[in-house]
Amino acid sequence: MSSIDLIYVLIEEIKKNIKEEVKRELRAELRASIKNEIIRDLKADSMELDQQYDEIMNVDQAVLYLKTSKSTVFRMTKSKEIPSYKMGQRRFIKKCDLDRYIEGKIKEGITK
Repeated sequence: MSSIDLIYVLIEEIKKNIKEEVKRELRAELRASIKNEIIRDLKADSMELDQQYDEIMNVDQAVLYLKTSKSTVFRMTKSKEIPSYKMGQRRFIKKCDLDRYIEGKIKEGITK
């Protein structure tokens, strides 16, 4: 094998090694990027779930939020003006349902 042939073989070997190294680096970068994206998505989902649970109120919290009496809140839940659900002896109301009720009352007042 001549010197020139040996140089070509070495150059090809170097190219092959460089390609493999670049592939390894790209794989590592891609894995890190995907991992970070998954972590970011999981955190966002977790925060969204936390918000949903934070927005569930008991009757006392709903009374304060609506600035009304406990008997009024019970009447509104009994008549289904405001959706609610019971867990054992306790009644719970979603904040978004209270907001919807308030928005409806505001629109009613505007159209009258």
